[in-house]
Amino acid sequence: MFNSLVKGAFGSRDTTRGSPHTLDVRQTMKQRLLLATLLLTSCACVADGWQLECLDLSNAHECAMRYEASVANEFPDLFTRNRASLTITLKDGSKKVINDPIARLNVVRVHAPSHTVIVREQYSEGHAWHILDLESGVSTEIGGFPVFSPDSRLFFAIEPVTESDYNDAVAVVFRKGDDGRAQAVWKADCKSSNWGPTSPKWYSSGHLSLDKCACCRVANRSRMGKYISG
Repeated sequence: MFNSLVKGAFGSRDTTRGSPHTLDVRQTMKQRLLLATLLLTSCACVADGWQLECLDLSNAHECAMRYEASVANEFPDLFTRNRASLTITLKDGSKKVINDPIARLNVVRVHAPSHTVIVREQYSEGHAWHILDLESGVSTEIGGFPVFSPDSRLFFAIEPVTESDYNDAVAVVFRKGDDGRAQAVWKADCKSSNWGPTSPKWYSSGHLSLDKCACCRVANRSRMGKYISG
């Protein structure tokens, strides 16, 4: 929906961690493909800016608006609003005007090394995540909050599992090309196996660690081991 709105272009969570896993991503010179495998590891994973967190707010949209206010303070010339639209200024000074009459889009973060703006879109039920490249103006819907690799060429889109049925869990690795387009190069099948990612952390530009957790819709969240063994 975000892409179709552009003219001319384009709550708090409580998770229980299971066994930590690593995602090993390597790019081949010949085919330019990325291979990913989940391997058991003994590392202690630490969350590193992988979700919006407002401990004093129960409404996720209000939390996104708080993050947007922080972005506006840090980058006062990045975007403007009027009653019907959100306008983002690109690196070359041109404008991207996005139709947003009910203010459901929030610019929640800027990833300066990759010249990327992270946008959250609020629906009546659920939400979506997008990135906008500030050099090309190209946008991509990515399904989860992006966590960038050290070289900024890859990012891990994460949507953890929750009690709500509005959004499915997402665990996808994207590569951001020179043209600003993001292409999925690895994707976990979270839905069929009933698990979601938490606490992703890049150890290098091709080595990602994450925790897997599951959510029983009736009881509390449980370690994945109960589901794997039973």
